[in-house]
Amino acid sequence: MRLFVLSLILPSLLVAADPLTGNWVADPARAADRPVGLRSAALLLEVEGVRLTLAESGTRPDGASYSLKITADCDGKVNGVMGNPDIDAVQCWRNDSRSLMFKLLREATVREWRTAEVAKNGQTLRMTSTVEDEKGKEAKSVAMFVRK
Repeated sequence: MRLFVLSLILPSLLVAADPLTGNWVADPARAADRPVGLRSAALLLEVEGVRLTLAESGTRPDGASYSLKITADCDGKVNGVMGNPDIDAVQCWRNDSRSLMFKLLREATVREWRTAEVAKNGQTLRMTSTVEDEKGKEAKSVAMFVRK
C-alpha cells in the first residue's frame, strides 16, 4: 500500500511548478519611491528548467510607460532581447530554486542588475535593482510583489 501511495505522490512532486513561476503585481502596501531602474508594476514569470520567460510592464524613471519581454536560458550566457529601446540583451543565473540574478544590457553595456527572490511561503517576491548613475555611483532600489 505504501508503495502505491508513493507512486501517486512522486510524479506530482517531479512536475511541481518553479517557485518563481506566476503572475506578480507590485504590492501597494510596500510601494516605496523607487528612484532607479525600470519600475515594474506587473510581472509574469515562467520558469521551466533553465528556460526563463519574463513579461513585465511599468514605468521608466522619467514616468513613461514601458513593457519588456525576455526569453532566455539562465545559464550565464548572453541572450538577445528584441523590440525594446532600453534593453537588447540579458544574462541570467539561478543561485537556488527561489532566486534569480540577471543583468540587462544595451549595446554591451550593463544598464541594470536585478535579483529576484521568492519568500519561503511562495507568496511574495522581492526584486532588487542596481544601476550606476552618470558619475558611476551605484544606486539601489527594492520592489515588493505579491502573487496574483
